[in-house]
Amino acid sequence: ALSRLMRVDAVRRVLGALLYAVEGAFDRAFGQAGNPWRHLGGLGFFLFWIVAVTGIYVYIGFDTRVDGAHASVERLSSNAFPLGSFARSLHRYASDAFVLVTLLHLAREWILGRYAHFRRFSWLSGVLALWLVFASGIGGFWLVWDRIAQYSLIATMEWLDALPVFAGALIRNFITPDAVNDRL
Repeated sequence: ALSRLMRVDAVRRVLGALLYAVEGAFDRAFGQAGNPWRHLGGLGFFLFWIVAVTGIYVYIGFDTRVDGAHASVERLSSNAFPLGSFARSLHRYASDAFVLVTLLHLAREWILGRYAHFRRFSWLSGVLALWLVFASGIGGFWLVWDRIAQYSLIATMEWLDALPVFAGALIRNFITPDAVNDRL
């Protein structure tokens, strides 16, 4: 157990040296106050609100019925809904950036050792929030309800069904197109 801890500590030291080198380069380019690596938490918070506001706006023009979901995305993309294409694009790219910034923030905090002692609750709630971010991202990906989203959903349900908790109970909801209805 001690050798494992020593290896993890050695990895953190190497990654820490790399992080300090990257931050130093960004400090020279943007100045310390404008360095985005030093504000990953704030950037994540800002991106969260962009995703929330654009998500509400896009949801207004979204048809949640199974047979209408993909068509409503097409309408949004063609600007049949006012600024629909802009809002959908902003939502999509801000969502991708939010996941990336959140992962970078989590990695940076781990590398700097900011996960222990009085910061333990913040660390644990952040790791839990990361799983919620992934779950909502996957759910948003499925909402488009195109072939890729359907394939992703079926594959995910098959993986979850492999767990003894579910034991085949989830995939039966998606085996045939008739099995999926608006309750989803």
